[in-house]
Amino acid sequence: IDGKLNFKDATISLKQSGVTLDQIDGSLGFNQDGVKAKGIKARILDETVKLDISPLKNQSTTLVQARGSISGASLHQNFPNLGLDRLDGRSDWMLQFEIPSLRENKGKMYTRVTASSSLVGTAIKLPTPIGKDKQQKSNLYLSTTLSSNPNKHLQLDYGQVFSSDLYFYTAKSGDLTLNRGSLVLGGGKAKAPQSRELVLSGKLKYLDLSPWLDDTQTASQLALPNIRGNNLRFGKLKFGDTILKDARFSFTKDSKAINGKVTSSIM
Repeated sequence: IDGKLNFKDATISLKQSGVTLDQIDGSLGFNQDGVKAKGIKARILDETVKLDISPLKNQSTTLVQARGSISGASLHQNFPNLGLDRLDGRSDWMLQFEIPSLRENKGKMYTRVTASSSLVGTAIKLPTPIGKDKQQKSNLYLSTTLSSNPNKHLQLDYGQVFSSDLYFYTAKSGDLTLNRGSLVLGGGKAKAPQSRELVLSGKLKYLDLSPWLDDTQTASQLALPNIRGNNLRFGKLKFGDTILKDARFSFTKDSKAINGKVTSSIM
């Protein structure tokens, strides 16, 4: 088998994974190993991109790579549950869709999606250290799976600021709710615990808590399980007029109380 298909303003829709490619222009080759293409023009997430398509060896999976300039508004519109409404602007993105064979997976369709960008051209409307202006470079990496499964897994790494590994379930209200996860500050790789809790760890040179506590929209969007702080460290931690130096926190928080230990010196 060795053939070629020419596309002109075509559309491919993978309904179970929620991925749609339209306005496809270019040639797609195919043989016994799978399908291949390079530099196909198409639209995905309502944005114009260039596509490379190739089979992944020994995995019965097709890899679709999309490169192009994508706005924060388009990302939020297509992935409304990921908190991307704070992205303002447009940046170059690399999107990868790993689409498995329906035959190999007995008709159960899922698509692994990864997205990465330097975020140059996009502002993040959050307090520091996450917030940034459009000129700053801050590498963002996101990985998740699109499927009909109501439970979701999200990995999100943001420069040297944090790494997260989060598992969500769909509540009766239809909202995604955090079930368990890990958030590591200042470097390192997060790995979610098996228990139903959010574990915070790592270190930052400086953090001002006041604007985060004032950000009522962010707070109202979070439905959190039990929280455990595991040796959180801050060179300087500011809270109102108080500044703590070399602050270390270990604590647990459930629906009833917060218990823990804090060591620091007040500046």
